[in-house]
Order: sequence, then C-alpha cells, then structure tokens
Amino acid sequence: MNVLTECLAQGTSPVGVVSFAKEYLKQQGFEELYYNKMISPKENSEYYIAPFPDVLFAFTTGAGKEMIQSLRMAFAHVDQPCFKVKGKPDFKSMGCAMLNVEVYGGMMDHTWFDRPLGLAGTIVLKGEDVFNPIEVTYDSKRPVALIPGLAIHMQREANNGWKIDRQKELMPLMGLANGRWTEDAFLHFLAEELSVDESEILSYEKFVENLRAYLLDALNLQEERIYFEAKDEEGMAQNGDRLFVECRVSSEGKEVCGIHTEELYEDYLDGVSVDKIGDTVTEEIKKISKAGFFEKTKNVNNYSKVKGDLFIRLLNKKKHEKALENAVYKEVDGIACVLYMKVGQRDGCISSMKIHKASLADWGMDEDEAYENALSNTYSLTPPRIYKWERLLFNPAYEGDDFMDMNYEENIVERIAGSCLSTSIRTNGAVAVFLPDVAQRIADLMDDDFYIVFTSVHEAMIHPKRMSCPEDLERILKETLKEATPDEDFLTDEIYYYDRGARKIMKWKKVVSKVTLPASCVERLPL
Repeated sequence: MNVLTECLAQGTSPVGVVSFAKEYLKQQGFEELYYNKMISPKENSEYYIAPFPDVLFAFTTGAGKEMIQSLRMAFAHVDQPCFKVKGKPDFKSMGCAMLNVEVYGGMMDHTWFDRPLGLAGTIVLKGEDVFNPIEVTYDSKRPVALIPGLAIHMQREANNGWKIDRQKELMPLMGLANGRWTEDAFLHFLAEELSVDESEILSYEKFVENLRAYLLDALNLQEERIYFEAKDEEGMAQNGDRLFVECRVSSEGKEVCGIHTEELYEDYLDGVSVDKIGDTVTEEIKKISKAGFFEKTKNVNNYSKVKGDLFIRLLNKKKHEKALENAVYKEVDGIACVLYMKVGQRDGCISSMKIHKASLADWGMDEDEAYENALSNTYSLTPPRIYKWERLLFNPAYEGDDFMDMNYEENIVERIAGSCLSTSIRTNGAVAVFLPDVAQRIADLMDDDFYIVFTSVHEAMIHPKRMSCPEDLERILKETLKEATPDEDFLTDEIYYYDRGARKIMKWKKVVSKVTLPASCVERLPL
C-alpha cells in the first residue's frame, strides 16, 4: 500500500509514473537496458527498458528451457483521466482567467466540480538549438485551478441529474483577469514557475512560428507564400488552425496546401522534433505538388472533364451549416449528402474539393442529374462492403464482403454487434447506405427493416428491426461518440431507420409510432 500511495503522489503525469517505476525497479534489483547497447539476457535475471519517457517495459527471464517455452504478460496504464491543456490555453470569461482544456480518458464529469486541481506534465524549452528542444518535467505540487460548480439556486435541477456541457462547464478557473491580464497569462505563469524567460518556452505559437521558418527554408519559398490562419469559430471551426503553403502560383490561380497545426503540435508534445515534423510535411507537400491536383482543379468549370470525378460525402447539416450555404447537397433528415470532386488519390486516401452552386450554372447542368451521376461514381470509386468482426480480427488482408453480388447468400444478421457497413476503402464509408439499391439489398438479405447507427462518417452499424431495441442503440451510440469518435469524424447522434416498404431512410423517432418494437422497448419509448 505504501508503494501505491507513493506512486500516486509522484505519478501525476505519465512521465512521473514511469520515473517512479524506474526507481522502484532499480531498488528491487532490475537492470536497465538501452536500445543502443546490445546485451545477451542472462538466466533468472530481471530487466527493464524505457524507450520513451512515458513508456516502460519490465521483464524477468527463466532458466534454460523456461526462457523460450512460456511468456506471461501484464499491462498497466501510466496515464489517467484528466484534462489536457490545449495548444492555445488562455481565454477570458466574465472577468475570469480560464484555462482551455480537453477531456482525456473516460471520466465521471460531475466528480471534477469544486476540486482543487494541480498541473503536471512536460514543458519544452528552446535550449541552444530551437529545433532540438529541452524537455522539462513539471509538477505544481499545489492547487492552481478549480472547476467551479453553480449554486443550487442557479441550477434547481442539479440534484435530479443534468447534462454537463464539457465545452462550457468543465473549463478550469485560474484566477481573476485583472487589468494586466493578456492572452499569454498561462505562459507568464509557467515562466515564473520555472524561473525562465517566457521566450524560452516553446508554446503553441512558438511551435507554429518555428515550423513556418523550417518550411520556408526547406521549400525555398518567399515569406508571403506561407501564412497562418486561426480557425474561425463562426464558420470554419471544424477545420481548425492551419498553416497555408502556396506551392505553386500562376496567372490561372494558386495551388495551396493547408497544414493542420494543432494536430502536429500534439505530435510535438509527444516527443516528435520540429525537424522530423518539418521533414514529413515537406515530403508530403512535394508529393502533392507532383500528383497533378492543381491541374485537375483548373477543369472544375468543364463538366465533361470532371463528371467522372464527382462523388458524395456525408456531413452533419447543423454542424456544417455555414460551410454548406453555397454547396450542392441533398438532405436526409439532418444528414447532408454533399457533392464533391475527386482531385487526386494517394496511399488509399482521396483528396477532394466541394462543388459550389456556381459550378452548376457554369455546367448548364441540372442539380438532380449531377447528383445522380455523383452517386453512381461513388459506388464505382468506393463499392459498398459488409465487414464481419471475426474476419477483421483474424485476417488483416480481409477486404469486406461484396454483399451486392447477387450470388452472395451469407447471413449478415449478427445478434450482438450488428453488421458493419462501409466501403472498400473504409474512409467516409457511411455514405454506402445511401448508394443506389444498397439499403434495399440489405433489407432483402435480412428479410426485415433495419436501424442504422452512424458511429462515424466512416461506417454505419446495421441492426434488424426484429432483434433490436432502438433506445438501447441510441444509448450505446452516445457512449461511443463520447469515448471513441473524434470530433472531425462525427456525423450524427440520432438513430435512423430504413423502411423497405417505403424504400426510405429516416430518423427512428419520426417513425416510432409506426414501428413494431420488441416488447422490451415498448414501456421505455418516449411517446
């Protein structure tokens, strides 16, 4: 118990846990190994190796044949549910200095209110070489923030349970934003804690600045050809911050690559150097420039040249409402089936651009005709597939079942997990259910209507009506979205239903009065 409490006290971050474990193992007689030093493990010996500051492997060896005849493994987390500080940490709200965080790990949200919160992790300093920084482990050892709860008279239903808005209600308070408060308040705090100059700390802004400098040199571009744009919370929030690189400029237009800097900063915080990130980005930009994407986009106003590249992607209509103002799409109960043009394909990923309404006028093309053509192309480019879990687990080469083949007779009804519907490339695969004849074919194979659970834009789970409770599916979906689906992959939190008689997809709650439900669900239905 003493060892556990000491580990909890020192292990306020993954690096702290590994550091404690190394010292403890040393005391127990374990020998440390290193990747750059080759050794031959001895019989009946104890070793550990820490390839990264937050990763550790410990093992013991047996004697003689025992060394090769058996292997027993145990695993443990070195992290824990917490709030991770975002790249741009500061914001001001109602005269208070707040800390911009994101939830990490599965947690009970309500337990975090009115608890003193400390701060721990790794801080990156410039050192002598800005591209090879110094990492410093930090632990505040004291409370520095608090997530305040509302008084009961301001939230009368609190004791009856309430839905916590993580983006609004779980932001830690660090102090009052007095007249000296700036957007770099958190940077000031860290500098004081470490007794270093603020310029020595490689913040998110410094990272972007250094990456931009690296790319300017690596790509031999002029200053104005690489520029940074923060996300627009009103219109472009889903795309995030981006560093734009003008790869090619001509009288006909510009070829511009958008680099998502927030994702790269996460890699940087995980230990990837600016040099390595810069090399990877540079290589990708060069590949894209050689792929001919720019040439393809010049033909966007010529329907005869682009008609074979039109396809459909799914977006949540409400979430992307502003971005859809000038787009061509058809709506299916809150899901926008949007017209895109393929401009290239590399490594199994499709690069694309959204088609605007103005292009239809240039084409002199009816919207329905263009849309139907795109649906047909989507089917050809990314044919629909059913993926069975047992085959996915045991066969890495498994490419799904071609259930649209009229000779296909396998049972796609799986009692527990449902059937996973996607496409041959498994990217933006949820569109498969909207492709021509797909939903009806599934209904015929199941001999039933079915529920559709969109766990992401990449796939949909199919559940036959006679074997499913939609309320349970809805609960599981919300848990899945909360714990496992990135924001950029979100499509909907609603359960959908396919009526094979009407040949129509709609929200389940719209047809609830018409659907014959399993007895287990009837009493719980919100009528």
